[in-house]
Amino acid sequence: MSLEAKRTKIKELLNRKIITPLEHDKIVALLTEMADEGEIIAEYKSIYNTCKKNTTKQLIAPKSAVYPDFSENMIEPLDDNSYLISFYVDSENKKGDMLRTNIKCKIVNGQYEGTSFQIKKVRTRFGGAKITEEWSKFTKPK
Repeated sequence: MSLEAKRTKIKELLNRKIITPLEHDKIVALLTEMADEGEIIAEYKSIYNTCKKNTTKQLIAPKSAVYPDFSENMIEPLDDNSYLISFYVDSENKKGDMLRTNIKCKIVNGQYEGTSFQIKKVRTRFGGAKITEEWSKFTKPK
């Protein structure tokens, strides 16, 4: 059940004149779930901020970096203690052009393990150009 659906359900239950013990227990359970989800989301946001900070250190023009707002869709659990956070950064290259780069950060046991950048390569052959996408190794800033 989404956070908004839980809020709506709690409001419905509280708007009744008399709350039964079962309804009381439902309200308590929903509030507990919401608190747990809030803590998890806060932890994910903290992880995302760590990734942004370390990624910025690896950019050519760190002051030009623009990141998207946090979204739970960025988080991909690998196992109980490891996550991949996928997002992008808009930043200037050596020529001053703004480019969008896709990024993955790895978190293991709550620790930042590195950033991987998507690299697009254009290969030209007699028949035309072929674009390939690869990912760099996970690296930490110096």
